[in-house]
Amino acid sequence: MNRVLVNLSQLPFPDCQNPIDLAFVLDSSGSVNPSNFRLGLQFIAKVCEYFNIAYPDGTRVALIRYSNVPTIMFRFNTYVNKQDVIRAIGSVPYEPGLTRTDLALLEAHASLFGNPDHGVRPKELGVPRVLVLLTDGRASQGTASVVQPSELLRENGVNVFVIGIGQALNKNELNIIASDPDDYHVVSSKTFAGVNSLVGNIQEGSCYGECFAVLFSL
Repeated sequence: MNRVLVNLSQLPFPDCQNPIDLAFVLDSSGSVNPSNFRLGLQFIAKVCEYFNIAYPDGTRVALIRYSNVPTIMFRFNTYVNKQDVIRAIGSVPYEPGLTRTDLALLEAHASLFGNPDHGVRPKELGVPRVLVLLTDGRASQGTASVVQPSELLRENGVNVFVIGIGQALNKNELNIIASDPDDYHVVSSKTFAGVNSLVGNIQEGSCYGECFAVLFSL
């Protein structure tokens, strides 16, 4: 497998004009300290910079923060432009707790991609559905707890990328959550700061139809 590191400052990509329904799921558990949590939010905001976010015809963005329980910070139809989305991302508070990745994925399936009232477009329209999970470690309920939620998302046509952050990653768990092939959908790094350089790969894989193949450790 080729290992690629893309620096955001070197990316020539313009705004992605192809609309997608893009959901972020961000770990806020106790092992993610406040500074790393803020770096995670900065990463999400940088990804959003590269998309033509505009409701209803452009890219739609949603965000779930989770620890003990998942909280939908905003839905696909909450904000109508990029400026409002990025402002909302910057105001998401840190809330430490357990790592209930299973509940967060179920919430994304049922309340975001499974509920048209929350702004997701019908699959018949062919608009790509993308979920990006940022997590620092292992699900509190064990690997078995994420199997069904992950399958439900993929069965619903969601392309799932996983960004694993931290020293105690369970790569088998990350692979179970992500869409196949794993090499193209799973990214690992030891810090949120390292993940910031991967924005271009997420954007390219989501918008231009090329899966990103980035797996590295610092």
